[in-house]
Amino acid sequence: RHRACRKNPPLLPPSPQRMSGCPIAITVFKFYFASHIPATAILDAQFILPKPLVPSFCQAALKFYTDTFQDPLFLDAPLWFKSLMFCETTIQLPFFFVALHALSKKKSWIKIPIICYAVHAATTLVPILTNHLLAPEVPDDKRVPLFVLFLPYLL
Repeated sequence: RHRACRKNPPLLPPSPQRMSGCPIAITVFKFYFASHIPATAILDAQFILPKPLVPSFCQAALKFYTDTFQDPLFLDAPLWFKSLMFCETTIQLPFFFVALHALSKKKSWIKIPIICYAVHAATTLVPILTNHLLAPEVPDDKRVPLFVLFLPYLL
């Protein structure tokens, strides 16, 4: 373990003003939030934007994803899934930028919002992962790849 991780548990700052937790954990969190920005903006936003407003490269990325994984949630999105994409695009996407900024500046106030985000993300993934494993419309050869693709977002 990194010596800073032994002294301060991840995201638990020694003072209320600045966070000096484990630099490895902070880097992982920053990567996690940064990696969500393009995926949310390019794929998930298409569920709430009118098609004429979606750039062609975004439409091509979605087509590539659906052709590759045959994800029925993206092919023929049920209303509950569209509502999750609405939350992801309007609430989570702005939060990703806030979290990146706060983590970069080592602001301790971000701890509770990150916990709230994590609970929300984990809750939304339960029906998605269940659908990928059990829904009859998911091709058998795509179940495990879809599950593995989404599982890291639960952890």
